[in-house]
Amino acid sequence: EEGSHLLVERLVSGHLDVGLVILPLRHAALETTPLVSEELVVVVHPGHALAARAAAGRRVGLGELADEPIVMFRRGYDLRAVTLAATRAVGFEPRVAVEGGEMASVLALVASGLGAAVVPSIVASGDPRLRTVRLSPPGLRRTIGLARRRDRVPSRANTALVTAIGEMLAAGGWPGPRPTGLKVLRGRVPR
Repeated sequence: EEGSHLLVERLVSGHLDVGLVILPLRHAALETTPLVSEELVVVVHPGHALAARAAAGRRVGLGELADEPIVMFRRGYDLRAVTLAATRAVGFEPRVAVEGGEMASVLALVASGLGAAVVPSIVASGDPRLRTVRLSPPGLRRTIGLARRRDRVPSRANTALVTAIGEMLAAGGWPGPRPTGLKVLRGRVPR
């Protein structure tokens, strides 16, 4: 588990055979295959004012977070860059309450009531410590895919992992209940 930037460095250097990364990714040494598109959502503590929106199935506009303290990912994480770009596009700089280094720590900080965070719906689904509020259209999405070096013959372990992922996607697309806003991209998973 690492941010996509570190995974790309390790793929390029040959320390990894295959990685799950955020797309698009443009690197001459790597080939990529999109797997799923996921919705980014806002998570808050159950006592937060926005939690009532979640309970009512109502969405929140990104601009409504302008006055909210935000739990932000550290520099170098894709979610930080996406959140900053999106908030700046609607005209505000987020008020960062605290930064977290990993997904679990960001979710724990939100659960403790320190602020709201923009996270993938995959990690927010079913967490009883949090309330998930979907963003108003157009919302935010990201694509997850496989990346590997073009010039390497896949190892047996690489082939087994990619085969298992391909079979999972072909059989229904997700292990367990599918998170809100997750779309399986029906591309061919290379073996």
